[in-house]
Amino acid sequence: MQSTKSILLAFLAFGLVLNSCKKDEEDPETPAPSAAAPSSPIPAPTGSDGALVAIHTATYITAPIVGEIYQPIGVGVAVFGDLVNGTFENVGTVSLNGNNFTSQSNQSYVYTPSATDIDGIDLSTDINWNVSGGGSFSSFAASPNNEIPSGPKYSGPTTIPRTAAFTLSSSTQILSADSIIFNVISPSGNLLKTVAGNISSVEFTAAEMGTLAAGNGYVQIVPYNIEAQTIGGKQIYLINESVSTNAVTFQ
Repeated sequence: MQSTKSILLAFLAFGLVLNSCKKDEEDPETPAPSAAAPSSPIPAPTGSDGALVAIHTATYITAPIVGEIYQPIGVGVAVFGDLVNGTFENVGTVSLNGNNFTSQSNQSYVYTPSATDIDGIDLSTDINWNVSGGGSFSSFAASPNNEIPSGPKYSGPTTIPRTAAFTLSSSTQILSADSIIFNVISPSGNLLKTVAGNISSVEFTAAEMGTLAAGNGYVQIVPYNIEAQTIGGKQIYLINESVSTNAVTFQ
């Protein structure tokens, strides 16, 4: 597992399609506290000049008659400059597999699916990045040697007690991951642990769970791989990530 500093990039708050996890209805006059819909946790390697992140949301939808359907959604993020402190540069246009990204006010680049393209970017085969160049960055093309990690899938309980240890695990095998982030998100905060890519589950102790607030929240399993390439004298990290996000209730 490579040593990286993990940050949550707030501009990744695109509309996640969560697994069908129906909760008990609450009294409309006293709604349960709810955590904000989470963004995808992305590792920010220290000492890098940029990161190109291909993100595959592992989404499972329950439909009438046919049952569970796997519906992956491909999105992406690109940032250039000081990744840890969030001071980014404009580098012209950025595209992934021919899909142009949108530059944000903080000079990050994001691709999110549109109403007419709900599946987003096809990341099932090659991953090809193109940057037109700008600022201190020349134009370049880059492709990682790694593929998007397979899985993950959460099949655990949707109601989780805060008085006992909780094990967060994937019910499907995860492949092609250097590391895996396990994230438990409550209305009061979250518990995040990053482990090696061959570890399929993580336990959060009763003491750790007791620090969370009751209410509606989420669990996330995020396997990723990361590769450094030197391009035009710049250290660029190519990151491939799969994200499984599920709605749960903490009691």
